[in-house]
Amino acid sequence: MRYFLIFLLFMTGVAATAQRVTLSGTVTDGANGQPIAGVLVTVRPSGAQKVLAFTQTMANGRFEVTLTADATDRVLHFSMMGYAARTLPIEKGRTTYDVTLKEQATALREVIIRAPSIHERGDTITYIVSRFATTADRSLGDVLKKMPGIEVEKSGAITYNGKPINKFYIEGKDMLEGRYGIATNNIHPSDVGSVEVMENHQPVKALENISFSQNPAINIRLKEDAKARWVGTAKAAVGASPFLWEGELALMRFKRKSQTLNTLKSNNTGRDVTREAALLIDGERAESALMEHIDVSPDRLRAIDGDRSRFNRSHLVTTNNLWGVSKDFDLTSQVTYGNHRLTSDVASSQTYFLDDSTVFTESDEHTLSRHHTCTGDITLTANTPSLYVRNKLQVDLRWDDTQQTVRGTYPNRQAATLPRRSFSDELELIRRYGRRAYSLRSLNVYRAHPHRLTVRRSDGDEQQQRVESSVFYTHTHTSLSFYFDPVALSLRAGLVGTWRSLRSALTGLSDSFGSLRNDMSTRRLCLYVSPELAYRHADLEATVRLPLSLLPYRHTDHITGRTTTRGHLLFAPTAYIQWYLTSRLTLSLDGRLSPIAPDEQTFYEGLILRDYRHLSQGLIDDHLGQHISADITVRYRYPLRALFAHASAGYVQRRQTHTVDSRFLGAYLLQTTIPEASDTRSWMADASLSKGLDALRSIVTLSASFLSTRGMAYRNRVPTFFTSTNRDASCKLSTRLATWCNTAYELSLSQSTLHVDRPDFRSSYLDLSQRITLHLIPHRMWSLRLTAEHYSNEIAPRLRKQLLLADAELTCSLKHGWEVNVSARNLFNRRTYAYTLYDGPATFRKSYLLRPRNLTVGLFFRF
Repeated sequence: MRYFLIFLLFMTGVAATAQRVTLSGTVTDGANGQPIAGVLVTVRPSGAQKVLAFTQTMANGRFEVTLTADATDRVLHFSMMGYAARTLPIEKGRTTYDVTLKEQATALREVIIRAPSIHERGDTITYIVSRFATTADRSLGDVLKKMPGIEVEKSGAITYNGKPINKFYIEGKDMLEGRYGIATNNIHPSDVGSVEVMENHQPVKALENISFSQNPAINIRLKEDAKARWVGTAKAAVGASPFLWEGELALMRFKRKSQTLNTLKSNNTGRDVTREAALLIDGERAESALMEHIDVSPDRLRAIDGDRSRFNRSHLVTTNNLWGVSKDFDLTSQVTYGNHRLTSDVASSQTYFLDDSTVFTESDEHTLSRHHTCTGDITLTANTPSLYVRNKLQVDLRWDDTQQTVRGTYPNRQAATLPRRSFSDELELIRRYGRRAYSLRSLNVYRAHPHRLTVRRSDGDEQQQRVESSVFYTHTHTSLSFYFDPVALSLRAGLVGTWRSLRSALTGLSDSFGSLRNDMSTRRLCLYVSPELAYRHADLEATVRLPLSLLPYRHTDHITGRTTTRGHLLFAPTAYIQWYLTSRLTLSLDGRLSPIAPDEQTFYEGLILRDYRHLSQGLIDDHLGQHISADITVRYRYPLRALFAHASAGYVQRRQTHTVDSRFLGAYLLQTTIPEASDTRSWMADASLSKGLDALRSIVTLSASFLSTRGMAYRNRVPTFFTSTNRDASCKLSTRLATWCNTAYELSLSQSTLHVDRPDFRSSYLDLSQRITLHLIPHRMWSLRLTAEHYSNEIAPRLRKQLLLADAELTCSLKHGWEVNVSARNLFNRRTYAYTLYDGPATFRKSYLLRPRNLTVGLFFRF
């Protein structure tokens, strides 16, 4: 039986082998006889397209394909791009098929392959810049405004789905240290391949899984041809009515181990280029700020762009560099100089509602201000999974002076000189050992403000105010953190020290108003411990902080010799919870309960003249207030469908044992702090929806906000209760109707209401603004951009002020990156802009002088 089975298996194998056959052959070019590699050889049923077996020819043109020998009605099909296909029937008993192919042009139908405009990979959202950019875009910032989910505010600050960014990288490097407006205003969109948004970005690698971040970051990915070579833009323009000029130069290079971005700008067309260098990401430095006791400056416009009313000369020079000094260490430096000379004309009226009367004043201000800024910093950084080191030295110098002529109820001339000096050093060290990390951080800041003010009144009186204030601020803390998946525990202990001084002297005013001198010093120490518990598991993140602080301080009035020494124990718990309800939908809750520590900057009792109209006086009050806040936020994102949305609602309550009282003393309005309790409550809500419509090449953004404040303000020591409400809504639409036509439309509605309890007063104003931009490209060399703006402001009950502005720009694109453009602004030559606003129980009506019609001719070059 065993031999029989072996024989049976052997015969079965022979039979199976006999049923298979291998066909082979060579494919050559019919013109020159050369073998052809890569020809696709398929076995198909005769008259059908079904593939039964396939192979490709090798470099020598040979092929082999195996099939069943007894199969009938089968063919060999040979095909190759650039050759005519051939089909040969398979003959029984034949195993070799040599074939020649003849060349033949292949007609291809047009195929358009369009990549998605937005990609998603984990927590990173990638925007393809070419899908959003148009020929009218001159900077990366212009393109960012058209990306769904990304908002660029007027200040230049960027938010993603309602959250401000915490880092701005270029090719993964943080060269600009928070001044990212320099990049968004100068990098040309043609040099950028993509913009990456990293959600919940933790910038310190050593703190991964230990300290969680809720803020996003942005990383700019450049095109390959824009790396490792010098690129940039240059612009020059001249104009008239009055004589205008504008010049810009941006020069940059981004290599793997070094980066540099340099700019030079100057104009008198209304643009304030110095704002590009503003610090848009700032951390703790607000705690070391100095109060601006003297405030003489032109009013800022609401809604309308500031360059409509600025009569200025603006200059900016920046140089920003990054060097890779070793494998893990980067050295960055920034040097900025800005100069801005501004003249403005503002007419305004103020109405203050008192318990038994109403105070009305008018003013017509002509202001000339000069601002000089010079900042420099150098930073050494190492950021690895096991080590984080950062040391930053910074110098910030300013020289500001303002001259203002005021006509109206209280005519006068005033001049202010406002220099500022600031020096700081920040050191941070974090060492990671597996599941634990140790950190040490020290920040030291010194600031000084020697300010002067001179007021000459029409009746011959003159007042002079001198204020010298300074602060030395130091904050050093150390922490130890542990990570036990999914829990991270940290304990921080630190010391905060603040040494402040204030010296002031006021002359030309009767001392019947009060003391005219201050000579104060305050020393405050804060010892604190702050345990923190963070939890991250599956779809839930939670962070709880329980800081406990001991706050002793010593305040000395060197004029009276009085010294006050007090101490407070502060407990300020905070909690943050975020649920990932789905991969696209999140819900977050944020709550805070904290005492309000005494503000030592208000610890002065002598009068300080802030401007020709306002006097201020502080109060030595060492009592604690209370701050309570809570908010809930829902966020939804579906990047592949270009859909982003968020909605939030919040509540804030502030209780303090003192409040501000406004006393009307003839030509002066005295703002002083009195020991009367105040309770201010605010309710707020906001929502936004941003959707990209690829089929229509459009982006739609809808947003709305609500803020209602119930508070109390004192006027002549009599409380006035009021409720102010602001409602805002906006719509933005950007669409590409055709390859030769792009359109952008913006609509904004703003309603402000005020209700004063006593005397019973109610008022409401509704303002509307809209802007439409039409970009036409009738020919590849020519483009026309038309812009119209409409403002409808209610300046009094049933009285509206209409304003229509229009601009036009014609551009001719030449070869090698050159462009010539002609621009005309304010075509209708409108000269004034007016609106009304509320500030507590008071109404302010303002009117601004606008720039006249003007024409400029410019030359633009990109290299």
